[in-house]
Amino acid sequence: MIGNSNKPTPEGKKYTPSYEPIAAQRPFKKSHVEADKNWEVEVVFGDDKGGNGELLDPVIIRHKEHGGQVCVATQTPSGVPFRGDVMYEILENYVKKEIATAFSVDANRKLAMTWARVKKL
Repeated sequence: MIGNSNKPTPEGKKYTPSYEPIAAQRPFKKSHVEADKNWEVEVVFGDDKGGNGELLDPVIIRHKEHGGQVCVATQTPSGVPFRGDVMYEILENYVKKEIATAFSVDANRKLAMTWARVKKL
């Protein structure tokens, strides 16, 4: 068990308000992610310094080639009362607002919508 307590980062305070300091027992290590040429840290919600720390949890990392993402949150062998809230907040406040909007499409400018308007004439 790693004895440090992870604290919310500025991003953690913004996106995961339910996150509270917790013993980082199975965190990603920033130096390990940075040493791997395939992965990069996307966003850190909590670390051992409350910002720019080494022990990352909760965190999202991204694969540099294909963009796949991995998220860990409150990795402990015992239950964490706020784990579900934090996961919900990551999905609702970060993924939905920061990631999903990047893939939004204006349907009115797509061929199917144009064809539907033409057929109505």
